Amino acid sequence: MSVLHILNGDSTAHTFAETGLKGDVLVWREVLSEGPLIENITSGEFWKDRSAWISDTFNDGAEGYQQNVLNELARLEDPHDEINLWFEFDLHCQVNMLGVMNYLKQKTDLSGPAIFLICPDDYPGKEDFRGMGELNAEELEYLYDNIRTQLSEIDFIVAAEAWAFM
Repeated sequence: MSVLHILNGDSTAHTFAETGLKGDVLVWREVLSEGPLIENITSGEFWKDRSAWISDTFNDGAEGYQQNVLNELARLEDPHDEINLWFEFDLHCQVNMLGVMNYLKQKTDLSGPAIFLICPDDYPGKEDFRGMGELNAEELEYLYDNIRTQLSEIDFIVAAEAWAFM
């Protein structure tokens, strides 16, 4: 079975590599909560605008954007039996999650892969939980085993409606 884990940023990726969870990892390195957006997230225009804005705003060249964002994004074209979205409750993560969900909705036959969300707002025994980046490998596995929720078609419809208003 082909599994893909989409992680929202590098802070979780380093620890995630230490888990026993099987599958490929795609690190989502976009900041969709800032800068220009258009509704069609799969269009070349969308990614051209994002690349230009990121390059100008963060002094990162188009080559870096190609390598860190677009090359990762191309991996979504590969077929998977299961996709796991690892996003948190903060605005930055939620906007990125909406973007990923809309990308998948526009580019993927959603009847194919089982798509799950791992989205913690807290962690047992951790006061002032600030996100998955502070968890160790065992704790990430706990999230996978205990809070992972399968997304339905209606989840993607709602995500598309929210994305249209951004």
